[in-house]
Amino acid sequence: MRVLKRTLVSAGALLLLSSVAVAQEASLGQAELNEALLGLTQARGDGYVQGRDALLARAGVQEALSARVANATWSETTWQADALASAALVRLSDPPLVDKVHSLRGVRPSHYLARRRPGPEVLRDLRHMGAPAAPLMLELLLKTAERYPYPADFPARLGEEEIASWQAQEKTALMEGLLVAVGHTRHAGALPLLSERVADASLALNLRRAAAIGLGLTAAPDALAPLAELSADAEQDVTLRAAALQGVASVRVEAALEILVSSLDTTEDTLLRAAVASLGTFGSSWAWEAEGQAAAGEALRLRAAEAVVAVLARDGTSDTIRELATQAIAAIAHPAVDPALQAVADDDSRPEGARQAARAAQARLQLALRRR
Repeated sequence: MRVLKRTLVSAGALLLLSSVAVAQEASLGQAELNEALLGLTQARGDGYVQGRDALLARAGVQEALSARVANATWSETTWQADALASAALVRLSDPPLVDKVHSLRGVRPSHYLARRRPGPEVLRDLRHMGAPAAPLMLELLLKTAERYPYPADFPARLGEEEIASWQAQEKTALMEGLLVAVGHTRHAGALPLLSERVADASLALNLRRAAAIGLGLTAAPDALAPLAELSADAEQDVTLRAAALQGVASVRVEAALEILVSSLDTTEDTLLRAAVASLGTFGSSWAWEAEGQAAAGEALRLRAAEAVVAVLARDGTSDTIRELATQAIAAIAHPAVDPALQAVADDDSRPEGARQAARAAQARLQLALRRR
């Protein structure tokens, strides 16, 4: 009997110890998770993927990640770990979304080669997925873009050189699309990542341009300073400066308007085109309404329209710039700018091209107002 009791006690103790061990394994502590995330921020290539997958295999990791993401600060020192934690959580909670992000139609040859204008393009699909996909976009940009599973369903008629050319374009389209799309989501991780990429002089010019546009799309007031500095830097490539102005236009605050208006004094044609077009973007009636800020934007939109009219009316403005100005006025669609256009059209001292452009702008303005 004593032996039986001892055996039962021993079995019970083993069961208890086993239960404690399972419980300990099931509860991944925040300190341990943070240590693992720090390691992931420093890992690259296969090392990152292996470390991430090992973390995802841990018992209790989803609960730990949920707590970590809920308390993320997205500070200068934590944002990369916050981004990777958010991506890991999406991988556990929404596998279908992971599959969608990693099987974009826009880089599938059988899809993009059948388009009327063949070429890879992913921005539309990424924007459609929206904010839920932002953590996966951040992970790709930070760690895994080089491992993206590009389809290779090229038609048999293509030779090796053509295939290689298309594959290079796929990689470019993916990276540019990710930089713009993640900004469009306005995710907390987009601002620090895009600010970093815009400032990275070693980055390819096309990617810095995409980052500048994406940075503006975050609509964060903190995006203005780096974009304004970039647009005003005469040492930078003019197309990059123009992209910075395009980014500024998406931050619809008074400071952004002032940056754009001051840019109209440039003698550089590419920058002037960008400034005029960006004022149309900034003042777009549709954009302000979509933000639910139509009333708040009335005065700023009128100032933007009046600045464009001034460019249209001045001596030396090219026909191309005047055409862009008429398009911008139609996009802003502010009825109160019509008297300024009429004054230009009636002013005999103005160049005939300016007067004709003013009349054309009036016609487009009225059409835009009727369509609202």
